[in-house]
Amino acid sequence: YGQGVSPIRELTTEGVNLSTFLFRYATQGLFGIYADGRSAGDVNKQFTAAVLALKNIASGKGVTADHVTRAKNQALAELANSLEKPADFAVHLGAEIATHQSLDQHQATPDAITKLSDKDIIQAAKTMISQKPSFVVLGQEAFLPYLEDIQSS
Repeated sequence: YGQGVSPIRELTTEGVNLSTFLFRYATQGLFGIYADGRSAGDVNKQFTAAVLALKNIASGKGVTADHVTRAKNQALAELANSLEKPADFAVHLGAEIATHQSLDQHQATPDAITKLSDKDIIQAAKTMISQKPSFVVLGQEAFLPYLEDIQSS
């Protein structure tokens, strides 16, 4: 899912920004939910709602054909845009080398995006939910939810 497309992003309310991120590496990756806002209490509520949305996706709820189609179209557009400028293309190739340790994959990327289904998204959400989360906090961490609260929600 990209900006403005994901069920998590759709939870954003005034004063709180929620988005997802993915950092890919050759053999592993890091996925997360980024939340920032004016008050720690609002961030707490929105972050907890985001985790619930992720759990709903993992259980097969909340993923519509429209979400999948929009996400794939956005990913393909972002990929095309990333290849237009020479400097952006160089960054894309660098990321590909770091991720796949070769340059062979860039032709396969649009095909892989096109082949994604709701089942793939559900499986990815199940994998994320089954992993032990980590928190990085800047600000009033005392107001954020405890790991046990998130896991039991």
